Amino acid sequence: MFDPVFCVLNGREFSIEQYANNTLNVSDDAIRVKSHANNLEDRVQSLLENLSHHIHGFDIQAPVCVLLPRVSCKSVLKRISSVILSLFNLEANPLIRFYPYGEASLLMALSQLEELSHQNTVPWIIAINLAQGSSSKFDVYDSLVVARCVAVKEGLNVRTQSIDLELTPLNTATDNIVRQLGNASEQSFDELLLSIGIEEEPQWLNSIHFLSSWISAETRYIFSDSRTGPLGACGGLLKALSLCHRQRVKHVENFQVLQVDIETQGYAIGTIFNWCSE
Repeated sequence: MFDPVFCVLNGREFSIEQYANNTLNVSDDAIRVKSHANNLEDRVQSLLENLSHHIHGFDIQAPVCVLLPRVSCKSVLKRISSVILSLFNLEANPLIRFYPYGEASLLMALSQLEELSHQNTVPWIIAINLAQGSSSKFDVYDSLVVARCVAVKEGLNVRTQSIDLELTPLNTATDNIVRQLGNASEQSFDELLLSIGIEEEPQWLNSIHFLSSWISAETRYIFSDSRTGPLGACGGLLKALSLCHRQRVKHVENFQVLQVDIETQGYAIGTIFNWCSE
């Protein structure tokens, strides 16, 4: 089960209830927190230093999974890791894992989180997104989400997962994972957790037909970034947090949900969740 600890978008704290209920507004008078730094590690440092008064009160203990924007350069990732370990006072602990896969980061970390949560530990999750220039209809904001993954008798269960790396502009990876998950499903989906993204058409749009056998009139399409714009690694985590919140409130029986996270020029990943009650 994912439990939110702290969520902030563009310098302003918000609740997972606002995000889950689609009532979070990023208004024109929102605080503009912009870093003048050019390199990623300085921008991460600037974001975390601006929020240091919150961070120092979390008492984060290892193990920790850190979800990051897509970083392909090992030296850059090493510098970013050093900044994060220092600011969260985690330098001496080896039980820290970094997932630099952008929007796909949370689902890429799921198997590790599941393993840790069943070892009588409470893994923490730190997700970071950095503003970036784009020509989309959305601004893209700095954001930070901190959560914990707790083993409980009733909560999310990973039924199956599919991962592929997008190496071409043809969206073949997205086709592959959606087709595989459609073949693996055995019942209709209650929700499809999707992102609109920054392109003219969402990358999953031409792949959704592979799920047609499992989409009913009752299936809800949840477009997580419709009010906030793309939130990268934070967006993937916020989908899962909001899913947990809605299910706690509604208690849907025979619950099945598909979350699809796609990082442009990176990993496409989808996970089917159901609700486990022991």
